Amino acid sequence: MNLQEAKALAYDVLNHLGEEMPRLFGDSSLIADIQENELLIVLQLSEPSLSPSVSLRMVQIALAEGITDMLPTALANFGAALLASGDPLQAFRLGKLSLQLIHKMNATGCEATVNIVVQGFIAWVSEPLQSIAESHLVGFTAGKQSGDALNSIMSYSFYILTDYLSGKNLLVVRNRSSELIKDMLRRKQQFLLNAACLVHCQSVALADGLEAILQLSLMVLTVFLQHGKISCL
Repeated sequence: MNLQEAKALAYDVLNHLGEEMPRLFGDSSLIADIQENELLIVLQLSEPSLSPSVSLRMVQIALAEGITDMLPTALANFGAALLASGDPLQAFRLGKLSLQLIHKMNATGCEATVNIVVQGFIAWVSEPLQSIAESHLVGFTAGKQSGDALNSIMSYSFYILTDYLSGKNLLVVRNRSSELIKDMLRRKQQFLLNAACLVHCQSVALADGLEAILQLSLMVLTVFLQHGKISCL
């Protein structure tokens, strides 16, 4: 299923739930009920301008229907929207609140989802990168335990990227990114594969020198010529 098909399916679900179709941000009649975080991800990729209004609607529904696992997810996404709109203080407060609710409610099913939003897009406002990197490992483990493969692999990808940006030993970054790419290729996961390859190539170039990155490029080209596809390793 491609992005447009996923978007159409998301809108179809909204219609069945009795909600109007999402409109442009700022439209006072906009109303969007997102019961699953995967639908919000689709809308963020296809219509990013809808993210603030959609996440706000999630918060409204969660508060109106009672405290459920949806509330931490809604607060985290609305926090990210607030940060994008220029309110980092309130964004950070909502992000930390969403993480606290996860533990108080024992909402392990959505822990990986909330963690990746807060640690990946909000926490940098007030926390050092080294601390954020370790927090991504929490999301990685939570995703594995709950069966959330998407957010688990995203958390580990962000963990490696944050380590790289915070000055972690480049050899460690190189080895971890190499293992991540191998795992993603084995699972045939394309999402974030290019980003993982970029981090790996950067770490190889800085740790082993330009000659090593040239050898890596030649190996990729050889694989492409032999098999008609590009491998990152």
